[in-house]
Amino acid sequence: MTIQIEQTDMQSVDQLTGKNQLLLTMIPNATPWVKANLANKSNTLSFASEDELIEQLGIGLSGTSIVSLPGANLTLEIKKLMELSVENTLALLSNESSTNTSTSTEISRRYHLISNDKLNKVKQFFDEHKLAVPVGWNMGLNDTIECYQSLTYVDNVLKQKTNIRTAAAQWALMRAQTLAEFGHYYCLYLHFYKYTDGDQSKIDALITLLINVVLNNLDCPLVTYELDPLNLQSAIAQWNKSGCNLGFSSLTSGLLCVGMNINLKDLDRISEEATIYLQQLQPLLSEKMATDSYVNQAGLCRHYIYSLPQRTMMLNVNNIGCLSLYSDLPAG
Repeated sequence: MTIQIEQTDMQSVDQLTGKNQLLLTMIPNATPWVKANLANKSNTLSFASEDELIEQLGIGLSGTSIVSLPGANLTLEIKKLMELSVENTLALLSNESSTNTSTSTEISRRYHLISNDKLNKVKQFFDEHKLAVPVGWNMGLNDTIECYQSLTYVDNVLKQKTNIRTAAAQWALMRAQTLAEFGHYYCLYLHFYKYTDGDQSKIDALITLLINVVLNNLDCPLVTYELDPLNLQSAIAQWNKSGCNLGFSSLTSGLLCVGMNINLKDLDRISEEATIYLQQLQPLLSEKMATDSYVNQAGLCRHYIYSLPQRTMMLNVNNIGCLSLYSDLPAG
């Protein structure tokens, strides 16, 4: 079939940008497929841009857009690779046959990449607590990343004894529907533990109260996928002026945002405390500017980071332009 890009027939792989030619070589069987179809004029397959062609090739050929770079100890989505410069991509590829990891370490820091060794922390955690991942749970890259981030936050901020962490893991396993949700619930249990003396019925009651709050705060504005900090701030302010709170990315991410930032000493005032949190959050997001942004490693959204003295907040814009609050975590 003829390959069309921006309504123009593609004539050769060489007409792609140097970066996309490089990415093409990193997708198994992509280059042979493109070359074979350039001469086939019986059908036409159209793409809005070169990037769309590259993004769709892995999905069409292998059912995945995830690329593995074993030598660089990385697994990432092709859209994330597009964020890297040609020089940085070549540097990662050169590590396929190099024992010097300093370059890839610096690139990983700059682009917020998490190594395979670090992501393996999730499997190690389940093995340590003798937990079986339920059949049907998504163990894909994005869920693994989200769970890893929760486990890392626990290690840095919510330190507890082994028996309490085991109880938290078992509780989270019963409530969660995905690996990402498991990480969120695990954090919540450990945070709530000190306010409830470990009484699971009180923890369950807290979750029920917070679910009602979060379900009423899931509405999100639709924006352009790529926003600079100033336009992001403007979009949030306009949304607030319409009388809406910026919604959470998901139910459990919302539970974690609210649960980690309200006063839990008086359990009878949880709803009121949650309302105060939401009322204070909205103007804060309208006044502050994002300090960093990057495509997430699984390619599902762009993260916008707010690094504040006592907390770090993260907003997401997903591939349909939905702007939401993903996390709001107090510093340790």
